[in-house]
Amino acid sequence: MAWWKICIDTNNNDDCEENSESFTVTNNDGYYEFQSLQTGKYKILEIPHQNWIVTNPHNGYYNIDLSNWQVLTNQDFWNFKVKGGKKK
Repeated sequence: MAWWKICIDTNNNDDCEENSESFTVTNNDGYYEFQSLQTGKYKILEIPHQNWIVTNPHNGYYNIDLSNWQVLTNQDFWNFKVKGGKKK
């Protein structure tokens, strides 16, 4: 889905601070990418829209361990729309 914010959570607080952490936004096909990341460990999370919850990954984020020149794909987020606090 388009226009969902994906963030690298560098301080591990399960939130995205746009002024201090890298983030991107999904395109019309739901595609996102971070370019030029160095070798290291990253916590990638999605900021869901109002009335939506992240259902995959189960814990709401991916822990990524990148090696040199690695291209990582299929780190998809699945979402579920809720209505009135209950699953729709």
